[in-house]
Amino acid sequence: MGFGASQTQVTGALELTPSELVDSIVDEAMAMPLTEEPEWAFWTLDDYDDFTLENGPQKEFLYKRLMLDMIENGFRDKLTLFWSNHFVTELEVYNCPSYMWLYYSLLQLNVFGYF
Repeated sequence: MGFGASQTQVTGALELTPSELVDSIVDEAMAMPLTEEPEWAFWTLDDYDDFTLENGPQKEFLYKRLMLDMIENGFRDKLTLFWSNHFVTELEVYNCPSYMWLYYSLLQLNVFGYF
């Protein structure tokens, strides 16, 4: 239900029944706080001083953050990845990192099906 487990996690999981293990993974994922938003999370195109210059680093930050979330947060962000492949958007169409961040946050918030 994640992208791998440490030896410590495997050892702890072996002490639980399968049902207890699944419940604990889901409960942990549901209790997880959302990823902290960057300062530009709610910007519109009008908020940029130089969109061409600021756009690139924001996109790079976003891609790195999404990958780190999947590695660090396990099940919740594996589901976020799943939903992002189900409800597909195309950055080239709206071309604004803050809009992409809002989409990602919406998926994280509703990852267990409250769409």
